[in-house]
This record gives sequence, structure tokens and C-alpha cells, in this order.
Amino acid sequence: MSSHIVLLGPPASGKGVQSRLLSQRMSIPRISTGELIRDVIKKNTTLSTFLEDIINAGNLIPDNILVELLMNKLKSINFKKGLIADGFPRTVTQAETFERLGFFKETNRKVFVLVADKNVLTDRLSKRAKEEHRQDDNSDVFQNRYNLYLKHLRELKKYYTDLVEINAETSVEKVNEQIVKYLCK
Repeated sequence: MSSHIVLLGPPASGKGVQSRLLSQRMSIPRISTGELIRDVIKKNTTLSTFLEDIINAGNLIPDNILVELLMNKLKSINFKKGLIADGFPRTVTQAETFERLGFFKETNRKVFVLVADKNVLTDRLSKRAKEEHRQDDNSDVFQNRYNLYLKHLRELKKYYTDLVEINAETSVEKVNEQIVKYLCK
């Protein structure tokens, strides 16, 4: 049976780090919507300009565009053993769409929410902004992204009644241990 893992969390909660660790540990692919969007933006097209404006304002990419980007990416990935979703679905519409397509069905999925205090996230974001020079890592954009995340998380919690909250304020290793512990149940 395949294993589909969904990692949700606010900006700077560690989704990318955890998805990479889990992918290596479990030998299953991962898809990060953030990385996917940043890769599209680098291509300097009409779509990339549109996406960059949305991201730099701290808004979410429209569901139809994100689903199309993800479906195109999935064509190049062997996910028979499973898939790790880093940062998506972000909305119930995305969750419903992917479930209809056979992904993240209740029988073979684990959904984790990485939880951290806003001050911890702000500190991490500040460090990441200096290291990675990301346009979406400034305080105004963060505030908008954080508020949107909280709004959609409330809806996703109703949809994913089996989600597990993970304390993301501890070390990377301890967060990973918590996730693996739940995966082994």
C-alpha cells in the first residue's frame, strides 16, 4: 500500500526540512508547492510574472493554477510507493480535487500540521530571509500568509478530521521523531 503524507504548517514551520528528511528516510518522492512555484517564477514568463505578484503580496495561488502545476509535476514522478506533499493542499478545494484524483484518500494518508508560536516563526523567517533572500519572507507578506494559513487551516481541520498536530518549536530531529512515531502507528 502506498503512503501519502501531507505536511501542513505556517510559513517557516519547517515543512520543507521535514519533507526532505521523510523523503530520504522512506525513499518516497516529495512535492513542495513553494519550490514548484519558485521554479516557475525563475522561467520569466507571463505566468511567472503573475505568480510572482501573487506570492510577493502574500496571497495564495488560485486553486486551478496550483492543481494544474502539481498535476504536470506528478507526471514526472514515480509515486507508486507514496508521496509527500509539502505545503498542500492549502484549501479544502485542493484537498477535494486531489482526493478525487486518488491522492491523500483517508485509507492511505497521514496528515500532519506543524505548529509553532508566531514569534518563533517570525524569528525563523528573519533568518531564512537573510540566508535565502526570498521576496516572500518579509514581515508584511508573512503576516498576510500567516492569516490566510490560519483561515484555511480551520477549514482543513474540519475536512481532515484525522490530522495530527506536531510541535514544530523543538529541534529538527525531535520534530522528525514525532512524525515518524505517528507514521509507525
